[in-house]
Amino acid sequence: MNTLTKATAKVGGLVVNGTTMTATGAELNMLDGQCAAAVFTVGTETGGNTINVAIQLNDAAGAAMTTRTALPFYVSSDANGDAIASATSGGIAIGADGLLIEWTANLAGLVISEADGDIDIDFVEASTGTWYLVLVLPTGKLAVSGAITFA
Repeated sequence: MNTLTKATAKVGGLVVNGTTMTATGAELNMLDGQCAAAVFTVGTETGGNTINVAIQLNDAAGAAMTTRTALPFYVSSDANGDAIASATSGGIAIGADGLLIEWTANLAGLVISEADGDIDIDFVEASTGTWYLVLVLPTGKLAVSGAITFA
């Protein structure tokens, strides 16, 4: 193992785990601390026809975010996020954590986490049906919740 301390080294053709790195240091630093994943916890339906979806935003190391993070969201009728859903009868609202800014009422907008990466969204439905909450991560990848099912 080579160790470099308190020195400057010019490295060409850096390979990490078999992948040749082409990004510059500045490009890599842009990704430092960015949201890389969302962990969803879909609650159970309450007597008030509400299901809470708790979200924990994490960085690439799997640690909870330590800054407020804004992500686009939409509500889908498909487990892959391939279709826009019809809104639930009672709509959606922010729960205990975060901020919800709707661009299209009850279907799409921007969600902002608290400083610890927490978000809670309440879905309200008087009938039956299944929806999925989709977040668009900074990489463009989709993070899709489990089924939000009203029985």
